[in-house]
Amino acid sequence: MYERGENVSRVDTLVNIGTERLGVSASEVDDLKLHLDNNVGAKDVMKDIQTGRRRYKIQGVPFFVIGAVDGEESFLGQPYG
Repeated sequence: MYERGENVSRVDTLVNIGTERLGVSASEVDDLKLHLDNNVGAKDVMKDIQTGRRRYKIQGVPFFVIGAVDGEESFLGQPYG
């Protein structure tokens, strides 16, 4: 992974991590490659990012929301007072 000098922005690196460390089976490799090559889910990720920016005023990472429940709208303001 990144701390080991692996380029996690490359599809082949992610597939290797999946098969070697996360238990992705050989029969799932082609589907995983297709998923990554075609940015499947990218719209959902961008939607989540926009929601975080709007709802929690996230401007950078890491950012932690403690005690939030799925769909919960309440937020107590600044995380460190």
